[in-house]
Amino acid sequence: GAPDQPDRFINIPLGISIGIAEIFLTVGISVLVKFIAPDFSIITILMFRYALCLPLLILVAIFQHGRAAFAVSQYRILAARTIAGLSSLTCFYAALDLMSLAKVTSLFQTLTLFITFLAPFLLNENVGWRRWTAVIVGFSGAIMVISPTADGWSSLGVAFGFGAPFFGALMLVMLRKLGRSDNPASTAIWYNGTGAVMFTLLFTWQGETLPMDQHSIVILVLIGILSSCQQFFIAL
Repeated sequence: GAPDQPDRFINIPLGISIGIAEIFLTVGISVLVKFIAPDFSIITILMFRYALCLPLLILVAIFQHGRAAFAVSQYRILAARTIAGLSSLTCFYAALDLMSLAKVTSLFQTLTLFITFLAPFLLNENVGWRRWTAVIVGFSGAIMVISPTADGWSSLGVAFGFGAPFFGALMLVMLRKLGRSDNPASTAIWYNGTGAVMFTLLFTWQGETLPMDQHSIVILVLIGILSSCQQFFIAL
């Protein structure tokens, strides 16, 4: 097939700034999830995260685009982005429940390797030898930080830990395609709406119980609010 159309614009300083902000938000959310994970199941946390993420995203989309707030044009790519995003976040939260935040975060740094590998095939982007060298050096550094021979590793946790960056890379590649035609807030609404419905059904099916103490509710609400900002930043 023919290569994708060129981007409407490229703003590297703004993109880097938004990317750094998204990283800080991700780390903050991860700390909150790690803190509350011993008291609640991953299904419960993900249900609140997806459901409470929606209101702010919907308000932003309606403010920006009015009646076209929910409009998307690339349905198949949106479906692939949604599946990859749900898989990545589920793996990430499951890994946090099994291993320390530092180990899970270190494993997630392999995301760049997966993205660099997938970009030429799925985006027709040229990856030169300098980028490959930088990725290989960075990946080697991540392995040194991970230190696989150290204590505290879980085989299942490692599987989830590598699943998160792999599916995350697929999600980012799909977001790159969606960003060329669709509004970031709109795609984030469809993704998070799907997650909210799916994990609410799982929550009901598993017979989970809602948190009753105010402290837990505040943390879950905060996870949802921060996640809405993080979702918009990562799409943008």
